[in-house]
Amino acid sequence: MTSIISILLGILYMTEIISFDFLGSEAGSQREAVNLWGMISSGMGVVVLVSCLSLRFGKRRIIKTFLVGVLIFLFMLQAPPILLWSIFGSSGDIKDFIFVLSMHVILVVTIVRTLIIATR
Repeated sequence: MTSIISILLGILYMTEIISFDFLGSEAGSQREAVNLWGMISSGMGVVVLVSCLSLRFGKRRIIKTFLVGVLIFLFMLQAPPILLWSIFGSSGDIKDFIFVLSMHVILVVTIVRTLIIATR
């Protein structure tokens, strides 16, 4: 679940489905940073998916350790968008604000859940 949400959230940012009109005259200046964040999020989602699938075939301890590191990085990666959407996003389209912020929160919850399972 974590991997799928991370990939989908990354795609949302890369395809610019989300409106950044709340930035006013600065809208568009965020494009490179947002695109980079989207690529990293999608890439990390793929890494989590491959890591989880490879648990059946590889050395579990090494893969779990790697997966925990990836999940911690993905968790920290959520801080900037959550903070920025919380501060500035509510001044734009409220539907985009609620949708994107809730997707980030759901992703954080699934990351924590996956971390708990992976560290057992």
